[in-house]
Amino acid sequence: MEHPKADCRSFLARLYLYLDGEIDELSKADIDRHLEACTGCEQHLVFERDLKALVRRKCSEQPDAILIERLRVEIQRRL
Repeated sequence: MEHPKADCRSFLARLYLYLDGEIDELSKADIDRHLEACTGCEQHLVFERDLKALVRRKCSEQPDAILIERLRVEIQRRL
């Protein structure tokens, strides 16, 4: 089903509020209805949600000792 570009623009403007759970229930319901009918926006949501999860996961991992040493050596070399 084709959607007016304004609907998709409205969705994209509220995407991060939606993903972060920082949106009111009425707006959430509106977005949920849009996502049920618009596969393009649904795909965009899935991509952004997965990207946020990847960044969160990678930022919480501790780098291994080899990487830390390589970084230390490279910083010293450039100084």
